[in-house]
Amino acid sequence: MPMLLLLLGLSLITEHPVQPGITRDWTEYRLIAHGMGGIDGHAITNAYEAFASNYDKGLRVFEVDLQLTADGQLAALHDWGNFMNWVGRAESRAASLAPKASADPLLLGTFKSLRLFDRYRPMDIHDLAMLMEKYPDMYLITDTKSRSLPDAERQFARIAEAFGDRKRDTRQRLIPQFYTPEMYTLLEEKFPCPGYIFTLYGSNLTDGEVLRFVRHAPRVRAVTMPASRVTVPFVSALKRLGVVVYAHTVNDPSEYGKFRKMGVDGIYTDFLHPAALAGDPASE
Repeated sequence: MPMLLLLLGLSLITEHPVQPGITRDWTEYRLIAHGMGGIDGHAITNAYEAFASNYDKGLRVFEVDLQLTADGQLAALHDWGNFMNWVGRAESRAASLAPKASADPLLLGTFKSLRLFDRYRPMDIHDLAMLMEKYPDMYLITDTKSRSLPDAERQFARIAEAFGDRKRDTRQRLIPQFYTPEMYTLLEEKFPCPGYIFTLYGSNLTDGEVLRFVRHAPRVRAVTMPASRVTVPFVSALKRLGVVVYAHTVNDPSEYGKFRKMGVDGIYTDFLHPAALAGDPASE
């Protein structure tokens, strides 16, 4: 697809209106389903069944891990090593992938033919785009993993292809995460969306450097950070700049409560859901 069409596919307005059928902006939700949410004790499967289970439990904002396949397509998985450990020995042999797990990317067709833990269906970026059209109150946060700008450009080209022909309100519910100031510039130049999340889990920037960058990056609507990096002064300073603050990954209700008291707006979680946090009306 020509770059101009890719740009138009994700070139969205800069305002943040609530769309028809949407009752809340994504920043109002306190829980983000990490890796599409956990299922049956399994985390970060990024599988269809994980989405369906967590949607039924009331979650509406889903973070998905994305990796390029061997044929340059975009698959929903955290990493190839874990994926291969989870697809099951029998299916691995049937796909000529056994006896050892591999961290090398698979072809998209092979990836889609396998089942995690013999039951859960893996998805690609086109499956995710279709889900977002089917569920008009669903938001999707992308975790494209790579810090490489060429890889990021390839990944967002696949995202643009999948979402370019979708309804405008569907595209507006896509929220890219970025990892470096340079990746923010890439998004602004080639794949602009209404707002982004700056995620700090792989960042070497100091708190002060993060604050200086966010101050001059108007489309950063949220910053998310590992639980170990949360401090009251840092959270307070970010919120004074008008951004929402998330911590990850939190699966204990008491830890959730601790972070909320520190000013954190919400968390990424594998297993928490609104009914488990009934004492905090904002989480519902």
